Amino acid sequence: MTREERKKDIREKRTKSLILAAKELIKEEPFKDVSIRKIADRAGVHNSTIYLYFPDADRLIALASVHQFQKYSVELSEISNSSTSVYDVFFGIWKSSCNCFFEKADIFFNFFFGKYGDDITEIMNDYYDLFPEERLKYSDYIESMYFGKNISDRCLRLMESLVGQTGVKITKDNLRLINEVVVYSFKGFLFKAKSQPDLSTEELTSDFIKILHFFVDA
Repeated sequence: MTREERKKDIREKRTKSLILAAKELIKEEPFKDVSIRKIADRAGVHNSTIYLYFPDADRLIALASVHQFQKYSVELSEISNSSTSVYDVFFGIWKSSCNCFFEKADIFFNFFFGKYGDDITEIMNDYYDLFPEERLKYSDYIESMYFGKNISDRCLRLMESLVGQTGVKITKDNLRLINEVVVYSFKGFLFKAKSQPDLSTEELTSDFIKILHFFVDA
């Protein structure tokens, strides 16, 4: 192993150790209480060490948050292997999304609407490069959505599949406008779940899916 290869290997191991520390804290503590100091203490390093590997705490926490997609990721993989219609896949993905994201709304509100909400593709790829064992296989359609650059792009890639389907009002002309309204509504629901953690995830999901049918069904 060359000197450069050794340096790269050390950097990767230290980066992973910091992400692992952040992942543990996200699981154990209220999300709002996760801090650079606590991550550094858990990893056994000084606070300043983190900034050798990440530009700021937000980037590190966004990367660590990808692990929270695991259950959702498994469900997407199962949907990928199903033989249901495009319409049913669309709503199946949205139902799975809501159940996952509303349950841990503080984490996912930060992930989708926080500082790095427009860098999701890069965040996802960086994370799975370090933890390839967590990356599952999906259909091309779901893969495209899962690695979309932001929540609007992810939702748009889902909705594009409905263009030309019978029984829906989605067309090439209104696609982006309806998607914008859906994203705005989703953000509101996610904020509500974040602000009122005692609300039922199931009821929130059911209500959002009803709204989605209103926007989509002809």
